[in-house]
Amino acid sequence: MKTSSNGLRDNIRGITSLFRRGGVKRISGLTYKETRGALKVFPENVIRDAITALKRQERTLYGFGGHEALAKRLTQHI
Repeated sequence: MKTSSNGLRDNIRGITSLFRRGGVKRISGLTYKETRGALKVFPENVIRDAITALKRQERTLYGFGGHEALAKRLTQHI
């Protein structure tokens, strides 16, 4: 997100709200770093799976109808 004075702001508030929703009261600094990494890697993996599936089907990258791969990926992380 952009702010008017200092360019891009840190999304630490978004991570904090996720922790609060999960019932966490105190969060160490390393936890923020690990969470940011996990939140970055998961969408990258989903997008890579979508692109791989489309390339195998020899389709252009307009949309992705293979919800099975996404459901499989989601159940692996839960």
